[in-house]
Amino acid sequence: MFNKQTLSIFVRHLTKSPVSASINLLGLSIGLTVFILLTVWVKHELSFDNLQVNKNQIYRPSMRMSFGGHVTKISRSQAALLPRLIKDFPQIENGVRLTNASRTNPFVVRKEEKVFEERKFYYADSAFFKVFSFQLLKGSSRSVLVEPKSVVISESMAAKYFGTIDPIGKAIEVNNDGEYLITGLMKEAPSNSFFRPQFIASFSSLPVSRDPSWGPAWHETYLLLKKGADVEMLQAKTNRIIAEVFKNETSAAGDYVRYDFMPFNKLYLSSDALEHETTGNLTLVYLFGAIACIVLLVASINYINMSTALFADRAKEIAIKKVAGAMQAQLTFQLLIESALITLIAFSIALGSSALCLPWFNQITRKQFTSAYFLDFPFIVICTSLYLVLVILVGLYPALVLASFKPTHVLKGNFKTSTKGLWLRKSLLIFQFSASIVLIAGSLVIMKQLEFVQKRSIGYDKDHTIILPIDNKAQTMFSQLQTEFTKSGKIASVARSTENPLKINAAYSINIEGDNSKRQVLVNAMAVDTAFIPTLKIGITTGRNFTNSDIQRYQKDTTLLLIFNETAVKTLLPGKRDVLGAKIDFDGIRGELVGVVKDFNFSSLHKSIGPLVLFSDESQFNWMYLSFGSQDITSTINEVREIHKQLLPHRPFDYHFLDEQYDALYAREEQTARICKLFSILSISISSFGLMGLITLSVSQRTKEISLRKVLGASQKSIFLLISSEFGKLLFVSILIGSGLSYWLANEWLNSFAFKTSIGIIPHVFAASVCISILLLLVLYNVWRASQMNPTKALRIE
Repeated sequence: MFNKQTLSIFVRHLTKSPVSASINLLGLSIGLTVFILLTVWVKHELSFDNLQVNKNQIYRPSMRMSFGGHVTKISRSQAALLPRLIKDFPQIENGVRLTNASRTNPFVVRKEEKVFEERKFYYADSAFFKVFSFQLLKGSSRSVLVEPKSVVISESMAAKYFGTIDPIGKAIEVNNDGEYLITGLMKEAPSNSFFRPQFIASFSSLPVSRDPSWGPAWHETYLLLKKGADVEMLQAKTNRIIAEVFKNETSAAGDYVRYDFMPFNKLYLSSDALEHETTGNLTLVYLFGAIACIVLLVASINYINMSTALFADRAKEIAIKKVAGAMQAQLTFQLLIESALITLIAFSIALGSSALCLPWFNQITRKQFTSAYFLDFPFIVICTSLYLVLVILVGLYPALVLASFKPTHVLKGNFKTSTKGLWLRKSLLIFQFSASIVLIAGSLVIMKQLEFVQKRSIGYDKDHTIILPIDNKAQTMFSQLQTEFTKSGKIASVARSTENPLKINAAYSINIEGDNSKRQVLVNAMAVDTAFIPTLKIGITTGRNFTNSDIQRYQKDTTLLLIFNETAVKTLLPGKRDVLGAKIDFDGIRGELVGVVKDFNFSSLHKSIGPLVLFSDESQFNWMYLSFGSQDITSTINEVREIHKQLLPHRPFDYHFLDEQYDALYAREEQTARICKLFSILSISISSFGLMGLITLSVSQRTKEISLRKVLGASQKSIFLLISSEFGKLLFVSILIGSGLSYWLANEWLNSFAFKTSIGIIPHVFAASVCISILLLLVLYNVWRASQMNPTKALRIE
């Protein structure tokens, strides 16, 4: 039982080998710290939308389109979809259309002198608060979103624009679209919510609400189904309706438009559609969960190996106690108690370290975790369960080994030369270094892909380009803006487009006149001005760029001039040599093809390049691009800011660099690389502790052999080779297992990219080299220390 004597024995043995005990404790504490931090992150990711009471009954139809073999899946749907489904299917209890146009082009919200750009301004049907469980602090869920130009704001926005004044009944000016009346106040959405609106305006404020059409898919539709509703049947019936609606667009073999009913509770982690909201990644959750378990296992294995090495010095003590009548169960229990105390100390250190590391961990994960997460009841249950498992896992094996040997063997001096349990310790060491090789090689492959992404030409010049959101007022003043920007000497050229070239989402229907199939195809498209192609240095392969006369021509005879990318030509005009002048029905407007540009990536490299159409319609521009040289960036920004302030005082100066936005597309991969790199360092460090324990044990058991070889004339080099060869075999097996597993995992991860680097052998060679170097250094140190011992002292007969 646990008493003062047990505590005294524990302290005595802890202080007998303070360095080894400290290393043992440090390794376990590091492993637990890593596990705790990653568990906090994994738990947070898996808890998304727990706020939503109806999350298991909410489904979102996501559009999937296939044209010319190119498949696209988007989160959005047409405005006419919801009214049709509610009308036809009684299994649907309620529904809401939701759209956030401010995410791509921020809305300007004004309250007197307070003016801010907002990116979380949503429009939603009046049923929003019936479908979703966001808490209304003021206002009625039945009426807050009924009237046009009514808006519900969050607590933080109320404080931002009104301070301590009650905002209900007050008005804010939104995006030069007049005043919106504040009808409700809602509680701030938690961080684990799929969408976190700061403003929710009535969908009836939008013109499309009065005439919902099957045209462009701009909105997301959420359906609240009745309990027991057959989702597969609803999806099948919906797609029969959609097939009829889009029968002209899908007349060719293999073409289709469908809707997949996606469960709301799986959107954050498992959506395969192009999302407007920030999403997680279930694979990443599995990966980080696996890393947490691997690092903890590595630390636990290190503890077992080191404990076995330390406990071997207590063999005679245990043997004498057995001879004196101590029972095996008593001895096992005593050693388990000591393990429980060590684990408790390690847990205490880990919890403290985790709290101290939270700010740094938040920077890596881009989260806002606080120490309050450690007081969460489920987290306490996890930690308590983990503690009990660890006590058994890391303490039971060493305790059973020591408590079960025969006293006669120990008292004759045979215990230290016994190989009992050595196979298990070696197997555990193989696991440790295999895991380390997987983490090291994996992080190197991720870094290699990120370098490939950053260096790969995406088809246009993203460097030295500032991107600014613009509105109707900026449009009317564009000529003056362009003149002032270029006159400053800081800006080389100015261009405009409807969408950011890094993420072109808008879809339009295309029909090639003269095509016997009369096939209509949905393609990505955006309006650009005459300066867009030269400003971004996009290559023209055939034909020409737009001119000012082209825009004037469209205003006169409504002929819209178009430019295709190479993939669009292959998809829409297959086999045609002379494509210029082709007559095209572009979303109901007469069009003519005047040029072809080289393919460029208009989404992340995860996706292949699809058909893209550029058209000349200056009434739709949302973004302005300012291209500058390699001069001082700070002075350039200051100059642009002053001009913007003078000519566009109605909106804040909100700028971004195009190359930084490109890098942001791969923030998740960069985050994964940082975490893998960090934890691979921790894993190899902890594994080194375990290897040191096993080498120390092996060398200490062979001290007499080493001394005898030294007396007989063996060199230190030959002794080094003898010891290192024993562990070299284990490391060779680890390299084979770790390299094979890391290659398979890296290949699976790279398959998520349409454009990817090769894996190569360098990551695996580097990982193996690190492990081999650590092995050689540790063996060299221990052999050197053993060789310094006086042979006569080691060879004396006890």
